[in-house]
Amino acid sequence: MSDLHYHGFGGNWTVIKLEMLQRYLEAFNTALQGKPLPSSPFRRVFIDAFAGTGECAINLDGKTVRIEGSAKLALEVQPGFDDYYFIDLKAKHVKALNELAQTYPGKRVAVLAGDGNARVGELLQQISWKGSRAVMFLDPYGMAVRWETLQQIAATGAIDLWYLFPLNAVCRQAANQFDKVDANKSEALTRLFGTTDWMEDFYQDTDQTDLFAEEEMAVKRQRVLSQDEILAYMQRRLRTIFPVVLDPIKLPDQGSPIFALFFASANPSQSAVKLTKRIAGHLLNMQLTGMLRTKPLRVGQVTGSEGLFG
Repeated sequence: MSDLHYHGFGGNWTVIKLEMLQRYLEAFNTALQGKPLPSSPFRRVFIDAFAGTGECAINLDGKTVRIEGSAKLALEVQPGFDDYYFIDLKAKHVKALNELAQTYPGKRVAVLAGDGNARVGELLQQISWKGSRAVMFLDPYGMAVRWETLQQIAATGAIDLWYLFPLNAVCRQAANQFDKVDANKSEALTRLFGTTDWMEDFYQDTDQTDLFAEEEMAVKRQRVLSQDEILAYMQRRLRTIFPVVLDPIKLPDQGSPIFALFFASANPSQSAVKLTKRIAGHLLNMQLTGMLRTKPLRVGQVTGSEGLFG
């Protein structure tokens, strides 16, 4: 693949999220082989709504290296899926994904160009979920995932979801002072959370001395939720639509977190709930206890500015 197709730029957290995804895909497909009946097994589907190119550049140990991305890892997983859907908005990413798909001629791969939210909504209506089960990976550009998209995923009752939540971006949009949250920021937060209630939940009126008027008090709305509390708020929101939402992990795992990786399952059956909790919970715990690798098998080293553009 040409260097023009690399996208990124990530870090050790990229390795962690991809490692967890890959392990879950392997366990998911293994568990569902021959289910519910060997004669009529579920159609197993993988959906990557912000798929990139199949490879990405990351900063690791002070060097820029390129590694396999989510789309390529999913295609390599054994047992494999019956169908793969890769979605991306950028034309150069779509081109790279089509080239990637051509290197796996025995697999059914559909590359869809367009906005991830819109394309997911269309795709979910086309699949018969009675006979299908899926894993979806949402690794969005910024705060691109709309609440309506999460509702559509949950409504299938058949999708296991890994969602890289843009925690740092959300905290930047939700400024400490409410008067710094302009219309664009407010709309973005409402799209993400699916409610305007965040305005009341995040902010409270506080009396502060007005420095420009002696003995005058100004009422200021200040954010009262910490980063961890905002993350807990999102978890509660997800639990209003998904029967299973596990405690997320923050990434990177050292220093100030940028993202949080959520696992949620739309399948309400008791057997599915038990299985997904066991597998995903084990993986999340592995990360918390330092058992996951943080150094990937390298595809190659990037020098200079190659591969640094999105």
